[in-house]
Amino acid sequence: MGLILAVIVIVVIVLAVRGGKNSFSLGFGNVDSIRSHMITGTVTGSKKFSETHVSGSGTGSGYGPVSMSVTSSSTVHQEFFIRDKESVDHPIKIWGLDIPVADGQQVTLSRSEIGERSRPAYLINHSARRGWPLYTTPSQVAIELGVLPGTAMLYAKAAGVGVLAGWLAGSLAIFSGLITGLIAAISWVVFELRRRSSVGRELKVRYLEEEKATLAKPAMSA
Repeated sequence: MGLILAVIVIVVIVLAVRGGKNSFSLGFGNVDSIRSHMITGTVTGSKKFSETHVSGSGTGSGYGPVSMSVTSSSTVHQEFFIRDKESVDHPIKIWGLDIPVADGQQVTLSRSEIGERSRPAYLINHSARRGWPLYTTPSQVAIELGVLPGTAMLYAKAAGVGVLAGWLAGSLAIFSGLITGLIAAISWVVFELRRRSSVGRELKVRYLEEEKATLAKPAMSA
């Protein structure tokens, strides 16, 4: 009986893997529920500065030559306001990206939202006629909005699924339980990684289509 239940668990996971993003979300949101909120206006109060991080390491004894290695990296910070047609100033802060914007230029900021969660997705500079993503990967947006589980949660759930399947099969034999649990955990990781990839592709296509449509409109009506 335990082996039969374990096989059922694995079959369900395999079907979920084949289903990609359209599979059950297990407590997480659906990518179709992500909405875009556009803020269009004129850039004011633009400023940019860099933050430099320096680290070093050394090798050698107190009586011999010492080898030192020093590395440095810089992070760009940008801050500005978008003044919309109602003369409302929306504060914008961008870290880690160097996006060319200047006072007086027309821009549109797109924010992805689901429920009360919101984060910037991309910025369009109408004056420059191009846009820039404000994310490392599209799936990062889905993770921050709660549509996809983060890496730690992904592996925690995989471990839980593996323990459940292993416990069900373990009533028949300990070795069978271990193997079944391992297969179930690996299958779950594959399922989540496939879903992450599928959601990321869909969001990327959506953002590109929105960007193209926004650039085709007059700036202040975007």
